[in-house]
Amino acid sequence: MTTVTIVRSWWRLRYPAYLLGVVAGMVMMWLPVKTFNDNGAWEDRLRAEGVPVEAVIHETVHKRRISNTMHLRYQVGGASSGRRVWSCPARCWPP
Repeated sequence: MTTVTIVRSWWRLRYPAYLLGVVAGMVMMWLPVKTFNDNGAWEDRLRAEGVPVEAVIHETVHKRRISNTMHLRYQVGGASSGRRVWSCPARCWPP
């Protein structure tokens, strides 16, 4: 057997594995783009159809002149939740 024949036989034996690797790589490159698009569509749908809630400012943290943080508390469907709002304007609302 010559070197060319050996390389060809190795290629034929491993061809399905190489093809599977290429397909897996393409899927791994495509999934973040699809996830980003799906999250954008979900955000748009929530903004259009979402449930409005009334939030209470629980705490305001002033670290620097331009870096303020507000901690909000709200209830949705009987479950209490909270959220941080980073970099609120220079005049954050008082708690």
